[in-house]
Amino acid sequence: MFNFQCSPVVRNCTFYNNRAQSVPGPYGTQIGGSAGAMANYGSAAIVSECAFINNSASQVGGAVISEPDPSGPFPSFTNCLFSGNSAQFSGAMVSDMPRRTEFPRAGVTNCTFTRNGSSYYTIDIVYTAFTNCIVWGDHHGASSSPFRTDHSTVAYSDIQGGFTGEGNIDTDPLFSDPSNGDYSLSEGSPCLNTGTMTTAPAIDILGVSRPQGPGIDMGAYERPVGEGEGEGEGEGEGEGEGEGEGEGEGEGEGEGEGEGEGEGEGEGEGEGEGEGEGEGEGEGFLQVMIEPAIARLEGARWRVSGGGWHESGETLALAPGEYTVVFEEIDCAIWGCFKPWFDWNPPDDISVDITSGETSTVTGTYTRVDKFSTATSTSRNAAGDLLLAAIVAASLLRSRSRGLGCNG
Repeated sequence: MFNFQCSPVVRNCTFYNNRAQSVPGPYGTQIGGSAGAMANYGSAAIVSECAFINNSASQVGGAVISEPDPSGPFPSFTNCLFSGNSAQFSGAMVSDMPRRTEFPRAGVTNCTFTRNGSSYYTIDIVYTAFTNCIVWGDHHGASSSPFRTDHSTVAYSDIQGGFTGEGNIDTDPLFSDPSNGDYSLSEGSPCLNTGTMTTAPAIDILGVSRPQGPGIDMGAYERPVGEGEGEGEGEGEGEGEGEGEGEGEGEGEGEGEGEGEGEGEGEGEGEGEGEGEGEGEGEGFLQVMIEPAIARLEGARWRVSGGGWHESGETLALAPGEYTVVFEEIDCAIWGCFKPWFDWNPPDDISVDITSGETSTVTGTYTRVDKFSTATSTSRNAAGDLLLAAIVAASLLRSRSRGLGCNG
């Protein structure tokens, strides 16, 4: 997305698998290769509730570069997820504000940065206020810190390796399921209620209101209070499936096994003998869900017994019987995916019985395999250098142009 001298409002968008490649220039130079997903030149883009996933640039700014006009206004990023982006320099973001003596104008607030890769730093901010963010699990090569900062403030953020600033911490954020792309906060996370209310947004990346507890959570996700607890279905007195008069399976009037309208063996609407709606030999239904969401973005699909492929959440009508659900292997040759840091393993096949008139729902979960999860720091750096070289070579051989954006 190329924004030139304009101020777009970008919300609830996913920037996935975009690439910026350089081309040979005069005297051995390289031209281009910056801003894999979004470029803001002289632009004050307002970006919120967005995800930047698996974008890359052969030079600088794997996901984003912002260089606004010195006179302002200035761009902002709020409630955004940056994951799996890569570049030779600044694998996730460059926020290069005009050199000035005033307080930081650009803002990066309640964003989560993880598994981004670079030979040096992954985040480059100049005259930028970086607040309530999480930076954890990035690969930043030879640099000891994920940051390169200049006249910027980093506050109330969880920074792996530590960073000087008010309210900053250096503790595992305890993501809910990072191996499968779920970067919400689990119970007991040190990032819960430890952000600052100042400049904090009213919602999170999923639209959950902030705060849920006594304070703002760091990162893009606000954990709902009492998540997993609360009122639910339980045993107790009242209308339900029980003996006695009323709606239940008891004798008497109601939906029961007695005479009258119910699911019994009497006359009426029920599954028993007599007049009414009973079991037949009609079709049943199968619904298959695929997790996590990032796997769906990369093209994960399912099918039944050699049939056509279906997307997550689709419902298929089938004759009663036993079926096998098969999940597709994500093929980069088909989907054009660019996965510098991880691969996907599809779920095992699932057997399911289809019953007439009923819907059976099953879930297949793809497993993300981190290519560097077992490597040493030395081999990680070497592998990263080889990978970046491959990125440049591949991008030169396989070009793709995209023209979304605005200009003055």
